[in-house]
Amino acid sequence: MKLSPQARSALMARLARGDPTLVSAPKTTQDVQNTEPRNTNKPPAVDNSSQGVLGPSSPIPTPCLLLKNMFDPESEESPDWDKEIEEDVREECSKFGEVVHIQLDKRSKGFVYLKFSEVNAATKAQAVLHGRWFAGRQISAEYQVRKHLDDVLLQAWWDTFSSY
Repeated sequence: MKLSPQARSALMARLARGDPTLVSAPKTTQDVQNTEPRNTNKPPAVDNSSQGVLGPSSPIPTPCLLLKNMFDPESEESPDWDKEIEEDVREECSKFGEVVHIQLDKRSKGFVYLKFSEVNAATKAQAVLHGRWFAGRQISAEYQVRKHLDDVLLQAWWDTFSSY
């Protein structure tokens, strides 16, 4: 689904306030048969073969999250689509606690890396975002090993610093 920046913002606002107009009743028996059940406790189906640059997810909560399936880089049209998604994610995730770092990987299958100031904030975000829909795509939220993210951030900082 391709959305303009304005349409994406409007959708995020409607999702945040639980707008009932986002859910429409099926019109035919065929529609009912093609409708997946809503509000199930099952996590979304995730392609486990796709992992981020930090390696496999952490089995225990950490302040670091990887949001998967947030975008398709080949279908994004806006010149600053990555910045727009980062802003949307930062705005939404700030509701759970302080977002220390956010990084969108343009070459991935829709990966956005987050680091919160506290594990509790990441836990709240993971509980709310895992299985949620964003721009017609179901999100998967996984904990990441903090040391791996810290190492990547340090290397990025060093690369930036040493290029002067």
